[in-house]
Amino acid sequence: MIWEKLQGVDAIQQMMDQVSSAARDELAVELGIISRDLLAWQRSAAPKDTGELAGFLSIWVMVDELRARVGFISAKGARGQGNKTKVFYGRFVQYGRKAQTVLVTRHLKRKVRGNGRYGTTKRVIYDGKPYPLRVKAMAPRNFIFAPNADAIVAQRVADFWSNTFQRAGV
Repeated sequence: MIWEKLQGVDAIQQMMDQVSSAARDELAVELGIISRDLLAWQRSAAPKDTGELAGFLSIWVMVDELRARVGFISAKGARGQGNKTKVFYGRFVQYGRKAQTVLVTRHLKRKVRGNGRYGTTKRVIYDGKPYPLRVKAMAPRNFIFAPNADAIVAQRVADFWSNTFQRAGV
């Protein structure tokens, strides 16, 4: 694939050079405000049974990259790694669940026979019997992805840039 220079890139680069670094800081503030608004929408749309799901929603604004993430974000910055055990059911609420019958083995007692030495094999023996469990279907309830969020964010960023360019005299 051959990369060609896009038309108008020079004009955009010249225009961006005229915009001060203060505009970058203002854009970071604007991203924080937009993220806070999206977080408020997510928390209002989250299920209210225990309130725990809404409590794990958070914001991460990366000022250097001018990016923001809103939703289930762990303290480490990984995608939900720290929150998996506590709010795993958020995925079922967001995307729904189909009706099915599953085989449950959670109450079986596990015994290990043999240790794998001297030609014996290590075997795991379960005492008890698994039982079937019917899981009811659940309709999806959207609380993470705001409707028309892309259009709202694009409009607010476009308004920001038009105001910034007017102030810069471009």
